[in-house]
Amino acid sequence: MADQPDSAHAPSDLIWRDEKLYFQAWQERLRPSLVVMPDTGGAADELSSDTGNGLWNEGDLLLYSRADRLYSVPITGGSSMLVSDGGMFGAAPPSRSGTTSCS
Repeated sequence: MADQPDSAHAPSDLIWRDEKLYFQAWQERLRPSLVVMPDTGGAADELSSDTGNGLWNEGDLLLYSRADRLYSVPITGGSSMLVSDGGMFGAAPPSRSGTTSCS
């Protein structure tokens, strides 16, 4: 079926909260991003171009991991912040959305 994405590019890590769906998806040119859309359907809006492995919700934040690091992004969208660095791979690189501060 030519209309359907293959499973490697399907949405992943789905979270349902406040009548919205939050997930990681592949955007144009196969660029991954965190997106949100109404649970009744409609267009998806990008929250962040920064992604990783897994997706969790804590309060007003979405959390995701990349390598041995934990990042957060506001549930309303914005820059990613480094929350925790496991230190196994040296200094943390800048996030793809530009912020590297650690709290």
